[in-house]
Amino acid sequence: MADHEADMQDQRANARSSLMLRSAKLVCQSGEYVCIVRDVSAEGVGLRFMHAVPTEPRVILELSNGATYPIERVWKGKQQAGYRFARAIELQDFIHEPSPFESRPIRLRIRAQGVVEAHRVAHRIRLLDLSRGGALIECGERFGQGAYLTLELPGMDVRPADVCWRKGGQHGLMFHDPLTTQQLASIAMQLQPFTANIPATFGRRASAPRAA
Repeated sequence: MADHEADMQDQRANARSSLMLRSAKLVCQSGEYVCIVRDVSAEGVGLRFMHAVPTEPRVILELSNGATYPIERVWKGKQQAGYRFARAIELQDFIHEPSPFESRPIRLRIRAQGVVEAHRVAHRIRLLDLSRGGALIECGERFGQGAYLTLELPGMDVRPADVCWRKGGQHGLMFHDPLTTQQLASIAMQLQPFTANIPATFGRRASAPRAA
């Protein structure tokens, strides 16, 4: 019996260590924020942040493969917190993040105003999402695929980028120099400050964990 319990503890420890420093995002009512998965078990998950812990106790954790998990905070420190899963999970699916698509960087759905400049002419844009490698913007001006421009957002240095694709007024941009994870987290915080008095029922909206 003792040997069996020791084996189970070893398995749980191995599962946790395999998830060290894996990027994910926390979806809150106040916005979306980068986090690092430190460890996981069938009951809960430990997360680290590059800023203060989001204030909402019930939120949704989204992995890079699009799988979502409603979670509830049980403790917090300065830049880290522990959460319990709202429902039972498939631990191996969480660990291995199965997906029919290529692994994608974490994208934060952020709505903010900004400016792009092309050929020394500035144009107002609306940010739709942001990742380390690029951004999705909406602009009244139409830029062709491969066009060079610079993007300026609150909290972010002016960033050179190329237009990868365009559909109507939406443009997918690829940065010449990717953001660091710390920079992405800092920009997200500036554009989406924590909101006080958020209803505690938000994290309960999602149904069973799903994979997009």
